[in-house]
Amino acid sequence: MDRQARGQLAGCTIGKHDENRNEGDDREMKAIVKTKAEPGIEVLDLEKPAIDDSEILVKVNAGSLCGSDMHIYEWTRGYEYLPVPVTIGHEY
Repeated sequence: MDRQARGQLAGCTIGKHDENRNEGDDREMKAIVKTKAEPGIEVLDLEKPAIDDSEILVKVNAGSLCGSDMHIYEWTRGYEYLPVPVTIGHEY
């Protein structure tokens, strides 16, 4: 099964960096980023990552924050070791 078929089976929108783009889709994506060593986060437009033939790019329509992400947002004790800026989320 090729990667396009695997993505369709999983209900995902996938493709190479230039394939399967919707009208108006560009090369940016939203990311939740811890930009400063203080409480708060920012939602930024970042360049989509480049992928090679052994990788897929998944379009995520919705996401959420977990408890660890909330501690990072609040900048509670124990998270001060994180280098900033950092994109938060378990996938990064």
